[in-house]
Amino acid sequence: SMLWPCDGEALPLYSAIRMFFYLPSKGFYRHLEVDGLDNFPPVGQPALLCFNHSNGLADPMQVMVASPRMVRFVAKDSLWSPGVVGTLVANSGAVPVRRAAEHGGATVANVDVFDAVLQALDDGECVGF
Repeated sequence: SMLWPCDGEALPLYSAIRMFFYLPSKGFYRHLEVDGLDNFPPVGQPALLCFNHSNGLADPMQVMVASPRMVRFVAKDSLWSPGVVGTLVANSGAVPVRRAAEHGGATVANVDVFDAVLQALDDGECVGF
């Protein structure tokens, strides 16, 4: 099944979020076509999942529901705000990236983002951009 089991590496909150996203995604998108899942590296092998998304929530939600593995999304750091969304993002394995647009147009350093992504890949995890 595309919903369960995820992969054995998913954090408990990630699994809960994935389950929560399942129903709205099936209600909004009646059909989700996924090609190439047989090419997805198994748990323990690094994977870099790159996708173009114009919708900040719906597209990553579809990736989360369809992926056979936990995806550690690289997401804008403003999502780590106080409240429910910030708590969910902070505890789902996501990696924060600082975007100049959200920091007054100033140049921002993201060396720690690259360190976190490289560590995740070294650990055999799946990272999504």
